[in-house]
Formats: sequence, structure tokens, C-alpha cells
Amino acid sequence: KDLAAIPESVLDELAKHPAVEQVSGVLELWAFYKGHPVVVAGIDPAKKTLGPVRIAAKEGESGKCCAVKKGRYLSPTDDYHCMVTVQYAEAKGIKLGDKIHIGPHWIFQVVGIVDISGTARIAGAEAFIPLEIAQEMLDQGKVVSTIFVALRDASKAEEVAALARKLIGPEASVTTSQNVEAGTAALATVTRKSLLAVSALVLVFVLLLLLRSALESVAERLDEVGLMKALGWRDAEVGRMFMY
Repeated sequence: KDLAAIPESVLDELAKHPAVEQVSGVLELWAFYKGHPVVVAGIDPAKKTLGPVRIAAKEGESGKCCAVKKGRYLSPTDDYHCMVTVQYAEAKGIKLGDKIHIGPHWIFQVVGIVDISGTARIAGAEAFIPLEIAQEMLDQGKVVSTIFVALRDASKAEEVAALARKLIGPEASVTTSQNVEAGTAALATVTRKSLLAVSALVLVFVLLLLLRSALESVAERLDEVGLMKALGWRDAEVGRMFMY
């Protein structure tokens, strides 16, 4: 909802739809400390496979989970704990176990360093904290700004999207796998046309260079051409020689 507040009750209504498998809310906000902002996302620690820092499998099943590079994922019992991105940690010199300011009044302990560079940047942030703490920081009640929905039946995506627009309002922005695929196809078409246009320009440029080279070659040998003509060469024979 473009960072506007969505009541958390909307998640419960979406979860009632038979095609919906799981729903998770995210609250994005900017927290300033000494004039420097940190982009923060409050996430539900219990929904590890859904959201901006999702993992492919349960921890312990297939080694270390894919997003967390150091430390661990947030747990439901965490409060003033956070995960930060690799880029933010490197920029600020943050290490596991450090305590950092997020906002003017809150200090969080870093329990995980995550890499989300290979994922879609929906609800992307520099620091990830428990959703309840983010709501406490925002002080607007039980609200979220982004909702992630996993479906049992992908063919019902537009039906669930229509329900979301009805619950949230016309200002809601809904992204589904279908319109992502449509956008990707449109981008591919534009890219293909752009490559064809560039290829055509390169071909014209190369032909002009060849023509210029041929004309220079003829201009440098006018005396020789005159001698060949005097010896009886026809124009076609002279032209063939230059072409060869």
C-alpha cells in the first residue's frame, strides 16, 4: 500500500480464502539516528518461508538456510534483535553480536547477517526486526504495509488479488506471478527490438566504412586506372579488380 498502514485484520481475512496457504505481513519504515536513516522491515519470525528474507527449507534439513550468511534467523521469542544485510554490515562495520541503534530510542542486537541480493526487492530493507517491535516503533497499532501471500492453487491468484483490493482499497498495489511474467515478457520484447535496432545501426555503419574504404582505394589509384584504360581495360574489368 505504498508504505501506508494496512490493518493486520486484513491478513486474517485473506487467510480464510480456500486458495491461500499462508499469509505474512511486513511493516516497512525509516528509522533515523543522528540524522542517518535506516530502512527497516518488521517481519513475522514464525513465517520463515514467506517474506522478504525467506528461506528455502527448514533450518537443519539441508544445511544452512539460503538467506542467512552468518548467525541465525529471527525466532518468535526475539524482541530487540535484528538481522542486517551483508551490504549494510560491511558499510557500517557491523559484526554478529554487535548492538546497534535503530531509531533514536531503540538498541538492537545483531543475530544474523543476510544476503537478499538475489531475491526480488519487495519489502527490501537494511535491517529486519520482529514485526511486533516495528509496530511498537511506528506507534500506529497492529498494522502492516506489505502482505505476502502463498497460494495452494496458483490459478486462483487473480481471485485472491481481487479480494485483497477489496479489503485494502483501490490504492493497493498487487503483484502476482502472472503480472511478473507479463512484465518479463514485455521487457524481453523491448530488449529484442532494441538489439535489432542496434544491430541495424552497426550494419549501416560498417557498410559506410567499407564504402569509404573502397572510394579511398579508387582515389589513390586514379593514375593506375587511367593507364589500364589506355591499355584497353573495360570499366567492368576495372570495377571487378577493385571488388576483388
